[in-house]
Amino acid sequence: MPIYKAILKHGHSNFIFDIIEYCETIDTIKREQFYLDHFDFYYNVLEKADSLLGYKHTSKTLAKMKGRKNALGYKHTLETISKLRKYQQNKKHSVEALIKMSEVWANRKFKSKEVTEKELHTQNRTKIKGKIVLVTNINSNISTEYLSISEAASALNITRLTLRNYVKNKTVFNVLKQDPSGNRVLKESFLIKVKDTN
Repeated sequence: MPIYKAILKHGHSNFIFDIIEYCETIDTIKREQFYLDHFDFYYNVLEKADSLLGYKHTSKTLAKMKGRKNALGYKHTLETISKLRKYQQNKKHSVEALIKMSEVWANRKFKSKEVTEKELHTQNRTKIKGKIVLVTNINSNISTEYLSISEAASALNITRLTLRNYVKNKTVFNVLKQDPSGNRVLKESFLIKVKDTN
């Protein structure tokens, strides 16, 4: 962008960066468009606020873009893959982010049938040949029995594959929930076992 090139060429001290107006967040685009319409800005290359509409790339930029590999079918180098893997492994999400991701995933996965744990046990259930799943809340020491892996997975808002992995690895399944007051986050831990009834 021209402004970046000009700052690099002439130096930061030769430019003045100032706030010309304070406004509400929802009005920022409207106010930016007002200034674009009523004043002539040399370094502003866009005609519309928050839009690239009308902007034309230079022939030099277009030539660079033509030579670039398309993202579709692009393969990363082993070095890049290693760096990406390292970044993902060291990334730590906040508790709020984890709760939000869990809620979004659960809503997307189970939006067609929202079933609470209580509703699952009040529905007409018939015993079938298969696996009985016993879910024990470690905090309260209360156990709940489910007639299938699918039923248990739906109640816990996880996939059947995830549930099977917890059973196979004998690991504790943790759920983060906000307390009714909304002031703090509570962690519930579950132990999941499967009994074969065949």
